Amino acid sequence: TTQGDLIVRGASANERLAIGAAGKVLKVNSSANGYEFADGGKILQVVKARGTGIYSSSNDNQNYRANLGTSNGTSCVSVNITPQSAGSSTFFIWCQGRMGISGNLMGSCTLMHGSRKIAGAHGNGYSADAGNASIFAYVPTSGLSGSQTFDFRNHGTRGGSAMYVNANNSGQDANLAGTGANGSNNTGVHITVMEILD
Repeated sequence: TTQGDLIVRGASANERLAIGAAGKVLKVNSSANGYEFADGGKILQVVKARGTGIYSSSNDNQNYRANLGTSNGTSCVSVNITPQSAGSSTFFIWCQGRMGISGNLMGSCTLMHGSRKIAGAHGNGYSADAGNASIFAYVPTSGLSGSQTFDFRNHGTRGGSAMYVNANNSGQDANLAGTGANGSNNTGVHITVMEILD
C-alpha cells in the first residue's frame, strides 16, 4: 500500500483500494458489492460574484444589432471558471440585475462568454419605469480548455440614452426604490456559474 490507500474487504480477503484522483469521493460501486472513487455528484463547482455599485452606459446598441462586444457598454459583474470535466459537463449561468432606462427606449443587458454574446435581456423604458434583466444560459464544455470568462454587461439602449443597472432611471441607487421582488429593496447585481456533469 501507499499513502492514502484503503484496505477493504473483498470477496474472500482484504484488498487494497488505491487512493482516488483529486476531487473524487468514495462511493459504493454499481454492483453494490464494493467501493470505488468517482465523482461525488452532478454539480462539480460553483463560482459567483455580486456587485452593489451603479453600472451606467450610454452605448447605442442600435436596437440590439450593433456595438455589443466586450469593448462596448459597461461590465456589471464577471467571473472566471476552468472546466473540471471538459467534454462531459455543461456550464449553467444565471445573471440578474435591475434596469433603469432613461428616455422611451429599449435597454439591453447581455451575457458574454469571452468575446462572444450568448444571451440577452431587454426592457422598455418609460417615465419613472424600471425593468429587470434576468438571463439563463447553458454552455457545453466540449472543446473548452483553461479559464473561461462570463461577463454580465449593461449594453445600453437603442439610441444611446443612458441606462443604469442596479439603479432607477435617474441613476439613483435602486436600493432606495423598494422595487425588488414583492416590494422589497433591490439587493445588487449578480452572476452564478455552475459546472454540471452531463
